[in-house]
Amino acid sequence: MPVNIKNKEALGELFRALSSAQRLHALELFAEETSLPEVASKIGMTRTGFQRTIDAFRNLGLIEEVRKRRYKLSLKGQQILKLIVQLSVDYTKFEREFERDRLKQFILSSSLSLNEIKEILKDLEIEVKK
Repeated sequence: MPVNIKNKEALGELFRALSSAQRLHALELFAEETSLPEVASKIGMTRTGFQRTIDAFRNLGLIEEVRKRRYKLSLKGQQILKLIVQLSVDYTKFEREFERDRLKQFILSSSLSLNEIKEILKDLEIEVKK
């Protein structure tokens, strides 16, 4: 099945701009009107790193100045943030399903008895609840 990703260059730029947990956190913080020093303080980036992030966000049109030295997400930035939030939900579900499938494959390929499998699953349930 052929795959055709459109706008590869633009997506590459967007992914570079959002390429760390700190940058994603900055994007979240710009959902509300805020100042650059406030965001920098909350995400703990170096001045140089933060300036690169701000430049990338501006160049991509993700943030806009609403008052003197106060910024917020642009309409484009808001839409990108919504996509990222949905992706994070979907990714979490995918990870859980993937781990469940890996465990299932391990159990099926093991020589464990049914009682041993039940005991392991019982122990795992206790660990998850803690």
